[in-house]
Amino acid sequence: MRALILLAVGAALTYAPIAHAAAPAARVKADVAPHVLFPNGETVARWIYAYRTKPDTEKLPAAVKAMSQHGLFKDSEASGLYLGFIAGVLSTTPDTAEALVARMFPLPPEDHIAVIKAIAYSGLPRWKQILSSVAERMPARASVVDRYLTGKLPTLADLPLDSGPAPLD
Repeated sequence: MRALILLAVGAALTYAPIAHAAAPAARVKADVAPHVLFPNGETVARWIYAYRTKPDTEKLPAAVKAMSQHGLFKDSEASGLYLGFIAGVLSTTPDTAEALVARMFPLPPEDHIAVIKAIAYSGLPRWKQILSSVAERMPARASVVDRYLTGKLPTLADLPLDSGPAPLD
C-alpha cells in the first residue's frame, strides 16, 4: 500500500509546477453536490488521471466526498491510490490545504480515516495543526487523531517500504 501512496504523492509532486503554472481554475461552488461533479467512481478516476494536465484543487473536497459516496475508500489496497492523491494535492497547495480539508466534511465516520491519513501523509510542515483543526469534526476517530499527533502512528515517511515479492527458488 505504501508503494501506491508514494506513487500517487510522487505523481502529484512531479506535476506540481504544472499546477502552479496553469491558469487559475474556476472556483467550484461549495454547495455543488459531489454526485453532480462525480456521478460515479469512474468520473473520479478520470479527474484524478487528468489532474496533472488540468489541475483544479478547488474540486478536491467534492472529489473526496464522491470517493466516500462511491465506496472508494472501502478496499484498503485500492484506497492507497486515493489517499496518495489527496495527500499529494494537499502537499502541493500548502496555502490552501487547511481550507480544502475543512470543505471535505461532512463525511461518514468510516471514511474519516482516509482524511486523517491523507493529512498525515501529505508531508506538509503544518500537517499536525491542520489535523488538529478538523479533529472536532471526527469525534469517533479522536484516538486515531491523537496517535498521529503524538507520533504513535507513523506518517508516510516513517512507513517501511515494501520489500517486493519473495524471490523464486
